[in-house]
Amino acid sequence: MDNTYWNNKGKYQEDYRFYCNLLIPAFDKADTIHGELLRCMSNIYYDVLNNGACNMFHTWDGDYELYIENHYKSQLDYIESQLGSTYALLEACKDVYRDGPWGPFHRVAEPMIDKVMEIVIEEEKKREKLQWSKSQLETASNGSSKEDTKSEATKETC
Repeated sequence: MDNTYWNNKGKYQEDYRFYCNLLIPAFDKADTIHGELLRCMSNIYYDVLNNGACNMFHTWDGDYELYIENHYKSQLDYIESQLGSTYALLEACKDVYRDGPWGPFHRVAEPMIDKVMEIVIEEEKKREKLQWSKSQLETASNGSSKEDTKSEATKETC
């Protein structure tokens, strides 16, 4: 795939970069539901593509069964709670870990990141509108009280 977030050509690449910097803290969880969704998806995406998913899984001696690390399991669970099934994502991550092809991972992960970004963009627009509305109310409230104060002062001097 040519248009991936990994090669800086994702569908919402500019927004992805902007909101990762805005919403994802250096440590700990994000403050918003959509920020946490972005953090979880970005962590999994990064580990798979940068480390071959070697931090996500472990095996026991001679066992072919892969066990997912708790940290990544909780992130997959969070993504699933917001987007639905993560089975295909988990299987694609396992394939990469087993030295499988990268293509299936991209075919699963890229649309998931697109969906996460659509949620993030929508939620941030709502948040901006709410903040704008609050500031307009404060401005209107402060403006009318100044006028009321002026009127009272004028009445007292007359």
